[in-house]
Amino acid sequence: MEEFIKKMENEALIKSKYKEKLKSLLDDAKKESKGDYRIGVLPNLIADMFEFAEHNERGDQDTFENQAMYWGLQYYVTRKVEKVIPRFMALYNYCVDKDYNLDNSFHFGSGDRYVSFIPCKDKQVLYFTNQNIKFVCVMDGGRFHIRQVYDDLFARENADYGFYTLGSYGTIDCLREGLKKDNGLEIAISNLLGKYSRWSDCVKGNEYPSRIDLKNMIECDFGTKSRAFTYGDGRDEGYVISFSSIGGKCDLSDYNNSQYIFNDLLGACEKVPQRYLTAIERDVKLDNLLDLI
Repeated sequence: MEEFIKKMENEALIKSKYKEKLKSLLDDAKKESKGDYRIGVLPNLIADMFEFAEHNERGDQDTFENQAMYWGLQYYVTRKVEKVIPRFMALYNYCVDKDYNLDNSFHFGSGDRYVSFIPCKDKQVLYFTNQNIKFVCVMDGGRFHIRQVYDDLFARENADYGFYTLGSYGTIDCLREGLKKDNGLEIAISNLLGKYSRWSDCVKGNEYPSRIDLKNMIECDFGTKSRAFTYGDGRDEGYVISFSSIGGKCDLSDYNNSQYIFNDLLGACEKVPQRYLTAIERDVKLDNLLDLI
């Protein structure tokens, strides 16, 4: 244990020392770049860092084998997630107090942006929707998850199950009959590969669904019985971010998608009265104090 503590202290010292040096070098580059720093200079400097940190035992520098690059991105996103968790909890408490539930969502921004809380034992869950995407944020003890939510194709009222020019069916029964026709195979293929791939595939007989709907998540209490949370990694299409306080690092699947979703989360958090965040910060300080006793 003593050796481990010394190792961690040494790592902390190195990180602090070279962080200041790196910041100083970037500040100098920014001063000398004359306005093209953000677009032209900084991205290339970061690319240079990736190459300098490259670990390639084969000596073939044309391959992508720089794990440090991905780990660095993980740590960067982790820092953002750690900062947003108290604000998420403040938003959750605000939604509960105002009774912003699935039938009475909180409208917080343009583009039909709404958020509501979903009651769940031992977890804090917020459900977000906008014109382009639906997702949930789940606080589960020391774990924080963000998952995309897919609509249930077969639960819609007045549905029109159209498949391009291959046919259009108003009810499930009509759709089943349509699949029996001569072009049934083509219709099934268009369902799998076409525009309906954005719908949930949580249907009876599919043992390993990868696009999970809200009903499935609620029935499974947003726990590991739902495929959305079984693995805690990118094995399902709706995976966005998972963070664990143990280890202090999060995984993410698609950086651009994560950034888009994160902006929505932050946009809702900004609408919460400051007193809610102050209460969360006070509770965190109290917990830290109790840990020292």
